[in-house]
Amino acid sequence: AKPVFDFLERVQYALETWDMDLSGFGLRQVPIPQPGIALKWELDAWVRCKHLSLESNRLVSLPVEIDLMSNLTILDLQHNLLATIPPTIGKITTLQVLDAAGNRVQALPSNLKNNLQLVELLLENNQLTSVPPVCLEMPWLKELRMTSNKLTVLPAEWYLLTSLAHLDIGFNEVAAIHDNFSGLFSLKVLRLPSNQLRTFPDSLTKLRLPHDPPNFAQQRAEQAQVQSLGGLMNAKVRKQHVRDTLFGGPR
Repeated sequence: AKPVFDFLERVQYALETWDMDLSGFGLRQVPIPQPGIALKWELDAWVRCKHLSLESNRLVSLPVEIDLMSNLTILDLQHNLLATIPPTIGKITTLQVLDAAGNRVQALPSNLKNNLQLVELLLENNQLTSVPPVCLEMPWLKELRMTSNKLTVLPAEWYLLTSLAHLDIGFNEVAAIHDNFSGLFSLKVLRLPSNQLRTFPDSLTKLRLPHDPPNFAQQRAEQAQVQSLGGLMNAKVRKQHVRDTLFGGPR
């Protein structure tokens, strides 16, 4: 009886805060109410909700009715058993943050590009073997995290992501980087640790990193020797803050 009481209490709380926290309930399916069957107050709680947390449950899929949540801005799906994201997510035009870290996601639906306000896509610790093509169709995306997947090859079209400020592709199996990163004009954080990289393209030395005046950027472009990881990490070649940007830094 207590879990049921806790669930109803959280739904009631969502009516007041527009924040529904259903994390850690051991849910196997999302209990979205059905229009025409559910009580009005319960349905309103879901429709008005702006932040839905389903973290740390046992979800293997999401209901297609998820688009009922037409005001949702943050969807937290961390630490479940999801292999796919339903295409109906693309109908939630208010969505700004999609956090699906710690699942079994292998692909993303193509109509995710309809989420014109989606700026953070967090896909760490999944089973992606390549960057989902739809990611390159969202030039408004500001943060993309794919740490600890199974990436082996990166796309050549990074330059399409003109708003991207944070890209994390560490702890994968990437062996090469295409020479096109200089097109990422908004990039502030690029994390590449624990891959199979042996050399780096010249475009990495041309990135305009945070608080980096144009003359320093020019000096880096002329002086950097990026034939190996050791060359890149040489303090005489790159400043400390550049190394921090490439191989670490705040989330």
